[in-house]
Amino acid sequence: MAPCPRALNLASSARRYSGHRLIAAFNRMPELAMIELTLPTMTCGHCVRSVTEAVQRVDSAAKLDIDLPSHRVRIDSPLPAEQFSAALIEAGYASA
Repeated sequence: MAPCPRALNLASSARRYSGHRLIAAFNRMPELAMIELTLPTMTCGHCVRSVTEAVQRVDSAAKLDIDLPSHRVRIDSPLPAEQFSAALIEAGYASA
């Protein structure tokens, strides 16, 4: 797996800046938000793959937890929930 470009950029910044400036750079990193959606039409393994692909098209770095029996999807991403909802609706999975 290739190193994260953002991590390489921050490592490069660490060589250029003193301690307090490096802390400021880390403080500007986006906050991850927990987005939880209920998708009543997600009922099988194919649905799980389709939902995963739709989420990854929006944010390939998003962490995803899918609970198929309860039809729940949890997404950790700095992007707004509306972007994920729109992508899931386009894929045929409207949230309840």
